[in-house]
Amino acid sequence: MGLRYTNGKIKETIVKGVDDKSQVDMRFTGTLDFSLEEQKKLNLLGKLLKIKLTEEMREKMAGVYGVRVSGFASDRPYNWCRLNVRFPCDPDNVEKLINKVFEEINKIKANGATKEDLNKIKEAELANAEEYIEINGYWMYKLKDACQYGISPESILDYKADINKINSKMFQDAANTYFDMSNYAEFILVPESFVKQ
Repeated sequence: MGLRYTNGKIKETIVKGVDDKSQVDMRFTGTLDFSLEEQKKLNLLGKLLKIKLTEEMREKMAGVYGVRVSGFASDRPYNWCRLNVRFPCDPDNVEKLINKVFEEINKIKANGATKEDLNKIKEAELANAEEYIEINGYWMYKLKDACQYGISPESILDYKADINKINSKMFQDAANTYFDMSNYAEFILVPESFVKQ
């Protein structure tokens, strides 16, 4: 169909509804030299940022009940990638929380992942892999990728070695590559009552 993410910077505030909270959607998009390895890096980068934002925005600032972060890449219908940050919050806290998101992104760009966060991610990835390896749907997905990208099916069982390769510099490099402000979209929903104040 030819649908593509818009290039450049977009910032929109939508005034609608009566629910006394705002919704924030921050989106970084772009193209990439697609590989399963890069796809994995984007996914893990999203997981690292979710850990940091949950700690900072929910536990320390008490500014959100939860925050959703996802990193995704695909080679269909073209080589594209997306990193999303979404959260509901008090309308008064929108700017402060958006600034916190950028603060945490910049920390990853400068320093990568801490040893503590690396351990959290590796433990979670290992637990997930050991659970998924028992599920038929996981095998179907992995075997499809192996066939499509010319990978040995036996490599599916090398998940422990792959997880052990995760390191801080990988996150630092990925953050500097994919958190690209030249293709950034920000959408904020605020209630009508907030604008009237």
